[in-house]
Amino acid sequence: MPTQAKLSSALISIAKRLIRVIGKALLVIFALAFVALCATLIWFVYFFNPNDHKPFVEKTLSAQLGQEVKVGQIKWSLGVDNTLHIEGFKLDNSAGFAGDLLTANSAQVTLAGSPLLYKRADITNLQLDGVQLNLEQDAQGRNNWDALIAKLSEGDSKDPLIKPEDVHLARFSLTRATVQFRDQKTGMRIKLAPLTVNTGAVQLGKPINIKLATQLQAPWFEGELPLQASATVHSPTSSTPTWRLQALTLTSDLQKVFQGL
Repeated sequence: MPTQAKLSSALISIAKRLIRVIGKALLVIFALAFVALCATLIWFVYFFNPNDHKPFVEKTLSAQLGQEVKVGQIKWSLGVDNTLHIEGFKLDNSAGFAGDLLTANSAQVTLAGSPLLYKRADITNLQLDGVQLNLEQDAQGRNNWDALIAKLSEGDSKDPLIKPEDVHLARFSLTRATVQFRDQKTGMRIKLAPLTVNTGAVQLGKPINIKLATQLQAPWFEGELPLQASATVHSPTSSTPTWRLQALTLTSDLQKVFQGL
């Protein structure tokens, strides 16, 4: 019985750590997507050829995110549906951490044109490909995503052209992604790769249905890990002034994940 109790405690601890990594990854990606879209979307589509003003775009995003941003080639087309395609994106890591926090091979946004005139973004599709997200906790317990979430939660002192709550996203997909977590204190490493994420409608404050498929590499298991998830993303408010992910539930057959313990 003591052995079974210790095993149950270990499984709970492992499951909590896995859920925490997945939850933080989803929070960073969704919050980053909403804030970056609000900061630059109207400028991209209506005011100029973005490639002629990339330094301005990078400066705007870097100030909004509090960490250096580099953007690759930008292509866009106007029509009934406007499409913005970005080749290459890089977000520098927080102070005290090496490397990049997030890189992406490409991002494509398709949105209806007319709602932008009313300071609303109706996005029919947001696709991110080749994202690499490096989550890390140092020996003192500091997380490399904390500064980003804090900065994202500050908002803009000016009245933004589009507010996060006015962004309506019909579909979100993440393809060929990699999420890595490293705990410097314990040496634990968790890797999800390749990671595919598909959602239904995404709107702040409302439940999001999420389908994930990945290969999990962890000290206790290596293999396929299909997941069904549901979560609600909240933007900052006066009572809770930070981005947060709530009501995260994960459904999967975890028996094979823990059978080797």
